[in-house]
Amino acid sequence: MGTDQNPPLFTVFTGTYNRGALLRRVYECLLAQTLQDFEWLVVDDGSTDDTRQIVAEMIAEGRLRIRYFYKPNGGVHTAHNVAVQHAAGRFFMRCDNDDEFVPEAMQTFVAAWRSILEERHYQFSGVSCLCMDKRGRPIGDPYPRDGWDSDWRTLSELRGEKWGIHLTRILRDFPFPQFKGERQVPEGVVWGRVHDHYRTRCINVPLRIYHAAPDQLSKKISRLRYSCANAYTLYYAEELARKHSTFRKLKLAVSYVRVTRGLGLRWARIISGSPHKVLTALVAPVGLGLYFLDRKRGLAGPAR
Repeated sequence: MGTDQNPPLFTVFTGTYNRGALLRRVYECLLAQTLQDFEWLVVDDGSTDDTRQIVAEMIAEGRLRIRYFYKPNGGVHTAHNVAVQHAAGRFFMRCDNDDEFVPEAMQTFVAAWRSILEERHYQFSGVSCLCMDKRGRPIGDPYPRDGWDSDWRTLSELRGEKWGIHLTRILRDFPFPQFKGERQVPEGVVWGRVHDHYRTRCINVPLRIYHAAPDQLSKKISRLRYSCANAYTLYYAEELARKHSTFRKLKLAVSYVRVTRGLGLRWARIISGSPHKVLTALVAPVGLGLYFLDRKRGLAGPAR
């Protein structure tokens, strides 16, 4: 394991909940890495399966530096916060429990980081790359060019999965907010805040193999908006305050109204809480209509 005297270059974080059988995929990918200067930090988010035993067996093999933490179930964002606080590596790389990635992943990230002039490192939080499907085909939009230095407006409008690393010390300054009873926070809350202060070096190289899980979040997003309404209200409000295209601003404002109505807020409170009050007032009928449609479809309960 990394120590203060000999810290690893990377902390690889995996948060897991009752999916212990999938951890071997990450383990095998880590064993195959061409750069081996890392620790693997597994945060068990309250699993009731044999996750602890599976990790113990991998630790006993002695082939990787592995640290295991158990915590009560609270969602992957809470596991992320635990991992960032305990991470010993300079760079932090999140690998979900069903992730797969190429052997050159960490080595490629390091090379991309070193391509940034050293005197400009203070401007950057990390490196981002593309993802691909199981056939090796890139998923979603590429970056505007290879070696592009991100701006949040462009980055947030690119379609498709992306992946990357960040400096651990920076992530410690931007933990995921936590709301009682809410088990998910949009990742954009943290990445938007990071990009308010830093840029990311983006490379048009697919390093992660994306496996679409049957219970992927995209299929549950409508229900999540309401079960985690405080988190989504925060996300939409903060995004409305940033620079975006007019079309994206309209979509954000509609979503903001849609979710805040689920919280049971009155109109005056909904409008006053928006960074763009006029725009929010103009699209309010659309957002309200979508909220009632969600109720009719059983995706949202009565306003709180």
